Amino acid sequence: MALTLGAATTISTSARNAQADAFDTLINAGTAQTLVLIDSTGPTVLVTFTLDTTNAFGAAASGAITLTGLPLSASASAGAAATAESYEIRIDGTACWTGGVTGADTITSGQTVNLTAFTITWPAS
Repeated sequence: MALTLGAATTISTSARNAQADAFDTLINAGTAQTLVLIDSTGPTVLVTFTLDTTNAFGAAASGAITLTGLPLSASASAGAAATAESYEIRIDGTACWTGGVTGADTITSGQTVNLTAFTITWPAS
């Protein structure tokens, strides 16, 4: 007899918090943590935000972690003139988390870009 177990239908808040806090621990283990905005044509890094190297995210609550030190500001990369379509959280230059970006604002070279909110939420099911 062989059984195949399906995806979780319910994940407890304590399990979600543990996953979120473990991700923060992973991020904090690096020596250089960044969040970069990327366009799809290169892909080209449009702007790089430097994260807190000792505590990138706060403690998890309800399966979510929020970036610390907000707001963050950074200047757009030289040659930037595009719309951000994705982002990456990088540890020592290596992407460990990627996601999409909504909105259609063009980022141009030298422009100051502000990151005012960023939360990652682990699903309950």
